[in-house]
Amino acid sequence: MKNNRSTIYFLFPLVLIIWGVIFYKVFYKNNREIFENQAKQIRLIDKDSVSVVDFRLNLDYEDPFLKKIRIQKKAQAEKTVLQPMAPEEVLMWPGIIYNGFIKNEKGGLVYLDINGKIVLVGLNEETNDIVVLNYAADSVLIRFKRENKWIKKN
Repeated sequence: MKNNRSTIYFLFPLVLIIWGVIFYKVFYKNNREIFENQAKQIRLIDKDSVSVVDFRLNLDYEDPFLKKIRIQKKAQAEKTVLQPMAPEEVLMWPGIIYNGFIKNEKGGLVYLDINGKIVLVGLNEETNDIVVLNYAADSVLIRFKRENKWIKKN
């Protein structure tokens, strides 16, 4: 029966019909029913029939983390007067280039190029308002007036 061509010609269209019916019921028929149900559920709403409700939040509750009652901040805000802040003074750093260091028995000297002028400066020595605080092989820590800055080696 397996090798008989007539059974193959009979069973193959039967299998196709069965699978076609299954696909029809699963995909086409279910989708049509879904669309029909959605069309029944849609209804038009008039703008006049909708009422607007205004809600206000009550924010006077205990803080869950601090376990304290909130203080009214509006009353405090009215009492405080903002005073204009003085603009911060911007420091203009001179052109500093770190070229390396020389070690000796006393500690070491740092080889700097400050505005085109070559200077050898020791640790905690001041030159043109510049103080060398620390140095390494690739960078140097410099204080200019009241700011500290690391400068990388060129």
